[in-house]
Amino acid sequence: MAIVLLAVLHLFSSTSLAQDSPDGTQPVPAAFEAGAIVGTFSGISLKYHPRARLSWDFHTSFNAEGFWGIRVHGLKESVVETSPLTFFIGPGVTAGISDSEVFLGPAAETGVFFGIERYRVVLQLMPEIEVIPRLEGRLLAGVGLRITI
Repeated sequence: MAIVLLAVLHLFSSTSLAQDSPDGTQPVPAAFEAGAIVGTFSGISLKYHPRARLSWDFHTSFNAEGFWGIRVHGLKESVVETSPLTFFIGPGVTAGISDSEVFLGPAAETGVFFGIERYRVVLQLMPEIEVIPRLEGRLLAGVGLRITI
């Protein structure tokens, strides 16, 4: 877990910020985005942009069979010039309850989103490793839609 914390601190320690272009080809950071993701981790997706090109991504998913999970990632974004396409990558953590067992472990997130006005069409992969209660890894994938608020 210390490695994940150090990676997040390093990710957000940069003092130089890229400015968004006025022609709209690069997405202007929104204070907040909300939406849904469907796939192997279907649920609610929230994103917070404290600075340009840096964001916090939150996912929560649950089902009627006793599963509830949350994932938090610190992301660095890279805009493709003259395109609505933005790539992102960053470290994170996963936690939750499954079959009355608590799970916890490091995670990562990578993917791309297409910015269309206030909408973000998101495609992402999230590799994660549970270290509590037992060592288990998996690769989650999803597609979603978020709207800037």
